[in-house]
Amino acid sequence: MNRSQPITRRGLVQAGLAAGAGLIVHGAPASRASAHPWADLAAALDGQLVLPTDASYLARATPSALRFAKDSPQAIVVPATSPDVAVAIGFAREQGLPLRIRGGGHGYAGYCTTDGICLDMSGLRKVSFDPSTGTVACGGGVRGVDVRKGLLAQGHWIPAGNCSGVGLAGFVQGGGFGFYQRLHGLGCDSLVEAEIVTADGRIAQVSDASDPELLWALKGGGGGNFGVLTRFRLRTFEIDGPSSVAMTIWRGLPTAPLVDRIADMVAQTGDELTWHFTCDATSPDDLGGFSLPQVTLMCHAFATSERIQAALDPVIRSYPPAICVVRTLPFAQSHDFLSGNHLPENGLWYVKSLFLPGPLQQAAIEVLTQAAGRWPGSSIGRSGTGFIPWSGRLTQVAPEATAFVHRQPGYLAVIQTCWGNEDPDEIIEAGRQWAEQTYRELLPHSSGGSYQNWIDPDLPDPLRAYYGVNLPRLMRVKTRVDPGGFFQLPQGIPVGAP
Repeated sequence: MNRSQPITRRGLVQAGLAAGAGLIVHGAPASRASAHPWADLAAALDGQLVLPTDASYLARATPSALRFAKDSPQAIVVPATSPDVAVAIGFAREQGLPLRIRGGGHGYAGYCTTDGICLDMSGLRKVSFDPSTGTVACGGGVRGVDVRKGLLAQGHWIPAGNCSGVGLAGFVQGGGFGFYQRLHGLGCDSLVEAEIVTADGRIAQVSDASDPELLWALKGGGGGNFGVLTRFRLRTFEIDGPSSVAMTIWRGLPTAPLVDRIADMVAQTGDELTWHFTCDATSPDDLGGFSLPQVTLMCHAFATSERIQAALDPVIRSYPPAICVVRTLPFAQSHDFLSGNHLPENGLWYVKSLFLPGPLQQAAIEVLTQAAGRWPGSSIGRSGTGFIPWSGRLTQVAPEATAFVHRQPGYLAVIQTCWGNEDPDEIIEAGRQWAEQTYRELLPHSSGGSYQNWIDPDLPDPLRAYYGVNLPRLMRVKTRVDPGGFFQLPQGIPVGAP
């Protein structure tokens, strides 16, 4: 409690509950769940406590990924301040309740859902740009759309992702890539300081000066492992030149040679151009009767449209596309063109990933293009395989310089299956098995690493896949800041000696 503030009932309750965070061991019997003193918790918060009897409960309890909506929290805390977070942690520990953090609710394995307390960070969405340092301060619940509103008008931007609803705190802690990565690096590379509430209720200011090891861990060590990020500051870059975008779609053409030609083109372009391309396994009806997968190539350039067109022309001459749109736009419009939810809004999807080192090999191309052609199908499309070129500034950082270890130039490969609300279990399982088979076929051509922001619950050795040689160091940080393992996820960093 701040001694300069007047003593109030709320302040006394806050102090008592936060203090409990350091006294109670996580994991008390769940049988106490029916007798939790929710009124005491509500009185201690500046933010909201939402219970199942409240009108707003269902909307707040439902994550973006609807396949994980079966877990219903006993309560939802919407903190308005960092002390609110400390209060929620103290209460959860005192009452023996699990606590999970929800930023944007887009977690790929549903780890933001719980039958205990859901810490809904949407009450902390302030964005503040400091022109003197060129940095932006973000609340722990800030999403991509909030940064767009608060930062673009200042003529600055960050290495943000493609989906406007994703929580930025989790994005940064898991690495964070997007259409600006080749020139400006990953989201985690722009993190300069953070405020985090740890398991003992302490509100810690983390920087290179105060706690360089914890700051290192927050740069790619995965959200929810070390505490609750309530505020963080990112370096920005100035938008001071042209910005262009492109979308090119090919239909009914042999996919493997086309993808090979695209990869050759990408390798010859500068870092001012960032490319993503996919083999879209949609139904023949969606493709106008074509039986081959659709190939979609997207690009953002910190350059004029002529720069993109010059790169595309040799590919287009050999493989005429069905659609090719290339435009120079104001940066805000180009960002909007590339943004959006690239997965179905119903949240019914399953994603696997692998990092492919070096130039894109023919064997890997064959695996991914052939897989797209044999996707078993569902009532909706938007499934298939994807190629994220992994090059430029993000690969100029040493693997041990941040917790994000995946720095070798190459590609990030994506395997994605989606389904509709009415699809039967056999359709869903067929898609999942298709993704697993494609992963196994691609594994020999990969580094074995997977992208930690796309949590994959079926990985055989997830911690090695996500963190590689950085895992022992991450475990040491975890053991220091959360020795009791209060923040423990199914694929979370464990406490103990490496």
